[in-house]
Amino acid sequence: LIAAAATAGVYGLVALLVRMDDAGLHLIDRAREMKGTAARTFNRTGMLLVSSLPQVIKVLGLIGTVAMLLVGGGMFVHNLEPVHHALDFLPALAAELAAGLFVGSCILAATSISKTIVRKRT
Repeated sequence: LIAAAATAGVYGLVALLVRMDDAGLHLIDRAREMKGTAARTFNRTGMLLVSSLPQVIKVLGLIGTVAMLLVGGGMFVHNLEPVHHALDFLPALAAELAAGLFVGSCILAATSISKTIVRKRT
């Protein structure tokens, strides 16, 4: 029951985010048909929804990046004993983030170097 509720909640939130700008445009269109305070409220709310979506997406991208670093780093910290012992002086969250940043940086460097080599050969 809890898993179903969590899944529905996550997918519901994603659906709201995906349709956030459409809802804002709908409110703006409705405001054109109205008068008075309600029209201003609908218009302002619609404008807020439309204009804030890029910032919401940026924040979600940052949160997602940190989450992936923590998950990836956690796999190394919890499954490789030398890594675990090397970072045991840090709190668990910091150790996982440090491991994720290190491994991610190594992969980024390797990818960049390989792209450079491929470009020079072509």
